[in-house]
Amino acid sequence: YSVRVTTLTSPAFSDTSSSFRILPPTPTIGSASDASSTAYISVTWSLVSGNPSYRIYRATSATGTYSLIDTVSGTTNYNDASATPGTRYYYKIAALRNGVEGNLSNWDDGVRDIVAPSLTTSGNTSRVYLDWNDITGRTEYRVYRSTSSTTGYSQIGTASSSYYYDYSATPGQRYYYKVAAYNPNTGESLSSYAEGHRSLAQVTGLTTVSHEGDHVLYWSSVSGAV
Repeated sequence: YSVRVTTLTSPAFSDTSSSFRILPPTPTIGSASDASSTAYISVTWSLVSGNPSYRIYRATSATGTYSLIDTVSGTTNYNDASATPGTRYYYKIAALRNGVEGNLSNWDDGVRDIVAPSLTTSGNTSRVYLDWNDITGRTEYRVYRSTSSTTGYSQIGTASSSYYYDYSATPGQRYYYKVAAYNPNTGESLSSYAEGHRSLAQVTGLTTVSHEGDHVLYWSSVSGAV
């Protein structure tokens, strides 16, 4: 916008001109989603008059440095797919109209959920081996076990890497395992169950004894055998 200001002086009139810009209204952040999607953080804000574009700013703390991550038009919603799962982000929005950017909005924080692991198991006579894919954004893994596929899961350990050895399994007993990827910002993302068992040991100490014309076999007891 331009404005002309005319002042009355003596002995003549003089004109001066200046330009000024009118800022668009400031939007209000509606929400930033908390662990509702493993694909993105959804950010919403209020509609601003005059059909502006909107600039989305993001930081990793409420009082930190906010960086521009995108500009959108015709919407009051943005899905931030560039957010790292498990990291909490803080968002502000500014309206942009005719090349003029308004003030930054209030902030709201959100987090992209972490995905659940995909679990496999195998076993030998000494342990059950659990293996899964590493999950971006997790801080630890929690291992659960039950003798039923549908209920009764108890945590038996934690892991910092994407595998776990269950030496406490009873040989011959079938178990059901689940693994949760954990982040304090998102909580647990639990895998589907996988069956596993520890194999019975080989029979040892086999001997035969003759008794009144019969042959009697003896061997060492094997844990888990019935």
